[in-house]
Amino acid sequence: MTIQEKVKLLAARVERLINYARQLEQDNQTLTHEKKQLSEELTALRNECHRMKLEAADRTQLVTEKLTGVLARLDELEQLEG
Repeated sequence: MTIQEKVKLLAARVERLINYARQLEQDNQTLTHEKKQLSEELTALRNECHRMKLEAADRTQLVTEKLTGVLARLDELEQLEG
């Protein structure tokens, strides 16, 4: 194998490495963008979950208050009967 052939092989390898590095850069940009989107989506979902937990707690408190009122009224009625 001549020096010229070796240089051509080396140049071809360098070209493949350059192409591979460019592809890696593109993949990295794509993944970085996807990561940002997923992070934003996760934040939105966490906020929604927190809001729903607060609403559920409010409903639970309201139901508890109403049931307590009903039980108090039943106690009053039982006392009136007894």
